[in-house]
Amino acid sequence: MNTKPHVDDATIGRFDQSFLIHMIKDFFVILVVVTLLEFVLKAGLVLYDFKTGGQDRVNTAAAEIADNVRSIMINKGGPVAARTLYPILQSNWESLGYMIAVEPSEVTITSIQDTFD
Repeated sequence: MNTKPHVDDATIGRFDQSFLIHMIKDFFVILVVVTLLEFVLKAGLVLYDFKTGGQDRVNTAAAEIADNVRSIMINKGGPVAARTLYPILQSNWESLGYMIAVEPSEVTITSIQDTFD
């Protein structure tokens, strides 16, 4: 005599499909939760880093820009430097995320106008 309860193949198939669907759903829910948690933690770390060390980095960048401009002018860059190198400096620093304005003085502007019409 067979004492095992009879289980048909259709019932087993439904269980397998249900189990698979629940596992996939749970996996994606956990994946989304972990991704959101990671994003929140990284955003928090970036914000904390900006609040604690942002001003020092800005001061260092401003000093470096000033040194670059001073070096250009000491090496007799004059009007040509103001016309060519200042925009390059500006675009380079803007690509790093800094908004700068390197503006030539009135003497340099007059010299550019006299030199290049």
